[in-house]
Amino acid sequence: MPQQLAGALTSNKMPALVLNVVCFGFPPLAFAALMVPTAISDYHWQRVVVKEWPAFQHRYHNQTELSREMLVDAQKIWNHLLQMSLMLSAGCMMWVILCGGLTFLHVWVVWRTISSLRRFLATQRPMPRRLFSGTLARTDSQAVY
Repeated sequence: MPQQLAGALTSNKMPALVLNVVCFGFPPLAFAALMVPTAISDYHWQRVVVKEWPAFQHRYHNQTELSREMLVDAQKIWNHLLQMSLMLSAGCMMWVILCGGLTFLHVWVVWRTISSLRRFLATQRPMPRRLFSGTLARTDSQAVY
């Protein structure tokens, strides 16, 4: 019954090994690229939370007036938080681009598959429907109520 369904990427146009390497190799590479801004962001966040903020509180907890050193230390903490947010937003934008691209690719492949299947089914003649075959046909006297 089935004849060959022709798609855009059949084995004579692109070898299956190349297609498999691309499909299975892309997610690890994408997630490795996403780990770089995430790791940098985590480094800056941990540096602020574990090191600089407790040291700032310990050093200036009794002071009632602002000093130059206090403002410089607060500015260092703020700069690390800004670097953390920059890397975090870069990672989030990479996620949005990756997920949007994969969603578009998925919808495109599904659309091409459905249209190819529709064209294939349009060329086939319908199978005759057999509502009652010899052994399955029941008369009213044999019907189970």
